[in-house]
Amino acid sequence: MKYHANKADTEQTNFVVLISVILCFTSSIPDIATRVCKDISLFNELGPIGDTFGGCTAPLIGIISIALLYQTLRGQQAFNKEQCRSNEEQHFNDMFFNLLKEQRDIVHDLNGDMLSIVHEEKYEMQKTNVKGVQFFQNAKENLRRVFDSLDLDSMQRSTIILYELIGDKKRMYTSSSSNMDITDQFYGINDRIRQGYENSSIEKKIEIAYMTFYKNQTEIGHYFRHLYHILKWMFEREIEDLEKIEKSDSTDFIHKKYFQYARFIQAQMSDTELVLLFYDTFMFPKIKKFVIHYKLLDNLWETSLLNKEHNCFPEYNILKMA
Repeated sequence: MKYHANKADTEQTNFVVLISVILCFTSSIPDIATRVCKDISLFNELGPIGDTFGGCTAPLIGIISIALLYQTLRGQQAFNKEQCRSNEEQHFNDMFFNLLKEQRDIVHDLNGDMLSIVHEEKYEMQKTNVKGVQFFQNAKENLRRVFDSLDLDSMQRSTIILYELIGDKKRMYTSSSSNMDITDQFYGINDRIRQGYENSSIEKKIEIAYMTFYKNQTEIGHYFRHLYHILKWMFEREIEDLEKIEKSDSTDFIHKKYFQYARFIQAQMSDTELVLLFYDTFMFPKIKKFVIHYKLLDNLWETSLLNKEHNCFPEYNILKMA
């Protein structure tokens, strides 16, 4: 890391300055000792001064040797620490991209029975087995059917039935009473669920509708559980990295690093996957904080949602049409 490199350079400079001061002082000892002697002939009797100089410099040389040895050990420790950090970084990269591959494998292997309504002479319910990316596309459409059914009150239902009885096809909703009855039957929508939905806030309505849908499409749970644990693992590693640096050092480069990993996850998710992730956060709030922290929904358009009114969390930064 940049911080550790700067700190090591500072310590190295301080050590060099200290050694230079010691050497300058040591080399000046003979000059200081001989300046007291005015008569140059006394140089023949400076043996004791030489002994003194040797006695003074020997300990200093020993201290310098110890200091150099200490500095070597410090350098080795710093190298080992940096090598360990590099290995951890490589291990994280390998694990992350393996998990990312597993996430895409889950998408390709995902399959389940979806409600399919056929309209010839009358509406009939069929179960269609769908796989992979098609599963998410059908899941979004079936979730839309659940919302359509729950959003219609008893008066609107009676009106639709009246239009069917008098044969007014121009005014008849695409979600006819028979269509809605099939949806209610498949997803177990009853008066209790409908009453709870009608008397709730928009956030609670989304939770009720998604829970009603999810109970019949539990296959999708594996996808979101795996995604949740990837994000949770990334977040925990980010916290660990932040705890390792000094308070005075900038934390921006760590946030940017993990935000970039989150971009890889987002880049591999289709628009339909992002839509279902949005609705999943209302039922499973544990994943919500990671979605907000890594801005996973900031490339999702409001028009992609099943209803613009569902965009009730500004923290998601969902895009709006100008």
